[in-house]
Amino acid sequence: MEPDVPLPQTLLSHPSYLKVF
Repeated sequence: MEPDVPLPQTLLSHPSYLKVF
């Protein structure tokens, strides 16, 4: 996971990304 690029597209591609926050 690359938090350096918190793009909206990444959130859609990785729903787990929201959980990381």
